[in-house]
Amino acid sequence: MKKLVILAAILMLVPGMALADMGLLNESSLNDVTGQVGITINQTLEATIGSVEWEDFGGDGGTTSNTGALELNDITIDNGASGPISLTGLTIDANTSATNVSSLVIGLPAMTGTITVGNIYITDGTTAGTAADSIGSLTITDLDMSGSTVTIMAH
Repeated sequence: MKKLVILAAILMLVPGMALADMGLLNESSLNDVTGQVGITINQTLEATIGSVEWEDFGGDGGTTSNTGALELNDITIDNGASGPISLTGLTIDANTSATNVSSLVIGLPAMTGTITVGNIYITDGTTAGTAADSIGSLTITDLDMSGSTVTIMAH
C-alpha cells in the first residue's frame, strides 16, 4: 500500500514537470513583462580606524616654525556595545518627478550607532603620542540617519 501511494505521488508530479518549458523571450514579449520597482538591502557596519592626523607644517605663523599635529587614535564605529550597527531596510527606488526627471532615490534606514575616539594627542608631528600624553577621548552617540535620502540623477 505504501509503495502505491509513493508511486501515485510521483505520477502526479510528472505532468507538471512535462509542462514546464524553458524558452527564449523575444523583444515583444519582454515589453509585456512588468515588475516591482526598487530593492531593499540589509547589512551591518562595524569599522575601526587606527589613526587620523592633522599636521600644521607652518608652525604658529609667528616667530616659530615648529610643526604641530593633532592625532585621533583608536577610532571605532559600532553599535555602542562592541557589535556591528544593523542597517535594515536601506531602499533603492527609481523615481520620475512631476517635471519628468528620472532619478534613483536611496532611502537610508534607521541605524543608531556610536563613534569613539580612544585617545586625542597634540604632538610635534614627528613623535607618536603615548597614553600618558593623551588629552582625552571623544564619543559620539545616537548617530541616526533615519529619514535621510540620497537622490542620484543626470545633470
